Amino acid sequence: MNYFVVIHILSAILFCLLGYGFFQYMRLKKQFHYHKEQHELLESIVYVSRQNEAKLKAIFENTTIGIIIGNLKGDFVLVNKVFSNMTGYTLEEIYQFNMTEITHKDDITKSRYLMQQLIDGKVPHFQTEKRYVKKDGSVLWCDTSVSPIYEAGIIKFTLVMISDITERNLYEQKLFETRQIANAILQVTHDQFILFDKNFHIVQINEVACKSFNLLPEKAIGKKVGEITNDDTFSNIYKIIQQVIDNKEPLIVETEKDGKRYKYHYVPICDENGQLLNIALAIRPA
Repeated sequence: MNYFVVIHILSAILFCLLGYGFFQYMRLKKQFHYHKEQHELLESIVYVSRQNEAKLKAIFENTTIGIIIGNLKGDFVLVNKVFSNMTGYTLEEIYQFNMTEITHKDDITKSRYLMQQLIDGKVPHFQTEKRYVKKDGSVLWCDTSVSPIYEAGIIKFTLVMISDITERNLYEQKLFETRQIANAILQVTHDQFILFDKNFHIVQINEVACKSFNLLPEKAIGKKVGEITNDDTFSNIYKIIQQVIDNKEPLIVETEKDGKRYKYHYVPICDENGQLLNIALAIRPA
């Protein structure tokens, strides 16, 4: 690749990232059919690009996100070290591939569709979450943003900006699995379980509690218990929940219902900053 092409591409990066005036020139060039003034403007832009080559390279290499300049076939024209590090390949190795070859097989069809939408002018740019396959075979989840780079009013290259979201997705997957396990446990336990928000609305309730208080799960979620049952027990529960909210401390209260004694375990659930999120109530025989 000759010096002028490199400068041109680096200039395009600056345009896409900082709103550089190159797009305005392209619009003028198309409108006035290469008038002398536009040729002079082109020369000025190339001159400025050469003067700012070091700055452009710094943006390209020192950013915290992966940047790729690709052609419309998906071949890599320029790749920064951040992206090569994400994938585990060296810069020399990654140029042996194209975008499709390092895309997870289950995301290839969607990626091709979005790319064709861009080429056909149906979308000005697009953003998607997709998976890449790293050198060691593991999956790299990324937030991928793709924008066109024009030359003479025609899309010649694409600018791809990539952020690694693997840890976030793994966390969300583990959180989902944990919730599934917790839900399963709640449904098989003999304890009654109700999860309230701090406004006393039911967030979650298991089948045992529903039967005890004669509630239907689909009608209970999102409502205050007093709105769906006349059980006097809950008027006292609300008072105790308020104490738990005020003190942010667990509380165990023993009470009688239908001739049997039960222990009511109230547990505040707070975030890492100590802000109250929910109150859990577990009811079991004393």
